[in-house]
Amino acid sequence: MESGSQRRRLLHWWEECPIPVQLAVAAAVLVPVWTVINLMLNQPLFWRAIIYGVFWGGLSVGAVFGATRSERSRRIEADRQGPPHG
Repeated sequence: MESGSQRRRLLHWWEECPIPVQLAVAAAVLVPVWTVINLMLNQPLFWRAIIYGVFWGGLSVGAVFGATRSERSRRIEADRQGPPHG
């Protein structure tokens, strides 16, 4: 199982990747996933399955990108404020 420091390093690496790299990696994973999901829903391959895969994949890429930027800014702000007092 991964340790916390390995997860943090991976997360930090992902957040620091250039935007085009993040978009390309997310699209390369999510568009085929959504296409397969639509195929499992019995959509015709070259019409609806691929078009829906690109559509939902694009929306998913946007969601991943937005979440990454939001979490990165939240983490940076938390680091700036210091450790929580408790």
